[in-house]
Amino acid sequence: MQSLSPNPVSSAYLSLEGTVTQYLSVMGFWRTLLPRLRNPFLEVRYEELVDDLEGTSRKTLEFLGIPWDERVLHFDEHARSKSLRSPSYAEVIKPVSKRAIGRWQNYRRHLEPFLERLEPILKALGYA
Repeated sequence: MQSLSPNPVSSAYLSLEGTVTQYLSVMGFWRTLLPRLRNPFLEVRYEELVDDLEGTSRKTLEFLGIPWDERVLHFDEHARSKSLRSPSYAEVIKPVSKRAIGRWQNYRRHLEPFLERLEPILKALGYA
């Protein structure tokens, strides 16, 4: 596991309140910026990818102007054959899975005080 030193951005994630504030700041900025972007963009929800890995991957590659390659569906096998230096290396080598969908419900009681603040962005993203 890589040791990462705290920095001004990462230190915002030392508390749940700080995490929510940082998340709302970043996502609020992104949602404000979207209509002003001149270049085309494609948003892909994780659930879409999990439900239809091939279809979503094809749509994404087509958007990028990249020809379809069946190996995209086996990214995890390719990742396992490489030396990875990412803090999330243990996740990168796993196939796409539904296990994370709805996992936030396990933490609902901790998130409850922040749900009202999060509601606008959750609605904008199609989660509320």
